[in-house]
Amino acid sequence: MPLSYECVRASRTGGTWLSATLDGNPAKTVAQGEAATLRGELRDKVSGIGGAPLCVFSQVEGSAEREFLGVAITGTGGSYRFVVGPGPSRHLSAIYRPDQRRLHAGATLRTQVKPSLEARKQVVRTGEAAHLYGQIPGPRNDEVVIVLQVRQGDGWLAFRRYRTRGGGRFEADYLFRRTSRPTTYEFRAQVRESSGYPYVEGDSDPLYLRVLPKRAKAGRRCPKGKRRVKAGRKGKAKTRCVAKRCRAAKRRGGRGKAHCVSRRCVKARHAARSAPHAKRARRRARKVCAAKRGHRRMGKHNRRGGRG
Repeated sequence: MPLSYECVRASRTGGTWLSATLDGNPAKTVAQGEAATLRGELRDKVSGIGGAPLCVFSQVEGSAEREFLGVAITGTGGSYRFVVGPGPSRHLSAIYRPDQRRLHAGATLRTQVKPSLEARKQVVRTGEAAHLYGQIPGPRNDEVVIVLQVRQGDGWLAFRRYRTRGGGRFEADYLFRRTSRPTTYEFRAQVRESSGYPYVEGDSDPLYLRVLPKRAKAGRRCPKGKRRVKAGRKGKAKTRCVAKRCRAAKRRGGRGKAHCVSRRCVKARHAARSAPHAKRARRRARKVCAAKRGHRRMGKHNRRGGRG
């Protein structure tokens, strides 16, 4: 492959040996988003060569194209250093071109991928599904195998295997079925090694979700202006809605049915009890209470018979 036109040719001759390492190693693994420094030395048979231009190239793993990064100038002792920015796994090359000759040295930079992992809601309840989603960096980040895991004891349990779609995105749901008390779950996304994907397999940061038990089922709500009361035998009492301005009649022997009494009827009965010798008050109480019951029966009859 021809060199880039930006790679200068050295004006001086000499130089028989060129080295290139990443912090003293021919290969190095870094975390995603971390830079690295290419170091080396240019020497002849006697000593190092200073002031010599070295062209630095980068070639992404699995790609045929090579990218020109810049020029490194050797120091007085012949040593040089060149900072390489973050990116995918690459092969780095340093090239020295004296006259018509060319000296070449290379090192391999491997990058460990760190997928992102998020949840639509941080708190869910039993019976609900948590929606998890994330993304991995490019290039060639389609059809990469992602394994979603949840912590179980001291290990991890894989619950979904996924292949990334356009742009390296992935998503999955996790349904909580048996959580009976507030519990915090830990999730992670693991990228498995895939041919053609220029990253070393790696895991995401842990994602914590809070899961709460189901809410207690609320009873049927009463219409506006009514309240809920219990009626029936002890242990078998059922709730029903009654008007807020009524009260339940006393039960006889624990078997009497609860019913609503109008306010006018209550007042009339109270007046009759406070004046037991007043026949007029008792007749009025019977008339008021009987009229109220008759009104209810008539309304029921009209609804059933369809007559107004």
